[in-house]
Amino acid sequence: MAKLQLELKQQQHRNQMLEDRVKAAEQERDSLLLALKLLTQDQRHSHEKQINANDRDDFQQPNRDTHAIPLKNQFSSLAVEETSESVSASTTNLENQSKRKRDKEEIVLIGDSIVKHIDPRKLTKKNVHKFTYPGKTAEDIEKELNIINIQSSPSHVIVHAGTNNIPIDSTKVCSKKLERLVIKTKAKFPNSKVCLSGITFRQDIEQATKIQKVNKKLEEMAAKNDVMFIDNSSIDHTCLNGSNLHLNGKGSAVLASHFITFLRGNQPRVVQDTTRSEKDFRMATINQIGDMLKAILVGNSRKIQQ
Repeated sequence: MAKLQLELKQQQHRNQMLEDRVKAAEQERDSLLLALKLLTQDQRHSHEKQINANDRDDFQQPNRDTHAIPLKNQFSSLAVEETSESVSASTTNLENQSKRKRDKEEIVLIGDSIVKHIDPRKLTKKNVHKFTYPGKTAEDIEKELNIINIQSSPSHVIVHAGTNNIPIDSTKVCSKKLERLVIKTKAKFPNSKVCLSGITFRQDIEQATKIQKVNKKLEEMAAKNDVMFIDNSSIDHTCLNGSNLHLNGKGSAVLASHFITFLRGNQPRVVQDTTRSEKDFRMATINQIGDMLKAILVGNSRKIQQ
């Protein structure tokens, strides 16, 4: 009887581990799909701008054969779509008051050059204050906090730093400097939900193992200081541009999707003791969606050239 109970407990433990891994994979899938959506929107807007530019060029050529194409009507739906974003969807006083309250809420994004291509408008409809410090280390950004002046108290604060500490600091020193940055951020914004974004992958230097160790310490530090931690381990070499340091379009979209997850009140669960087969499954999923992103980029690029 005791043996059966032990086997039952072991099976229940295995089942729980499998459920956790499935949830983690689903969350990663949702994050990548959101990144795919953001990237697709960017490509679509770029393509539309190119089409409109071509239409203006055609209109300015009097000797060219013209046809009665209702260009205004053809693109009027796009204009309506863009305009509708600034129009309240509600007509009741209660909903209007709720919307005004949400509009007053503000977001603060503080980071190094890794976040320079993050479009605040894609993160949320709230007002976003973005402070980017290219080339700055965690301690440099900590000093910059002194001159950041926000009139109201933001609802959320996202901090992404440490990239420039990796080549010069030890794992321990790097994590300590980031902890001081987090503590000072919490002190400056005591009523805000603070989130620390993990250091992203880079290939310009052989520091992949070090980045993993630092992020592990940052995750533990974040829990100790009651701040959220964003796991950016899904950002790999396919997310880097030619510098092998900064993010390309795909990488920025994935990072933005992680920020959106935090702003929406969700926190991806970090599953420990992941088996090799589970890692392979997740990487296969990530690579598959990555291929989809590449296909969209190439396809839209060809359309624009045509």
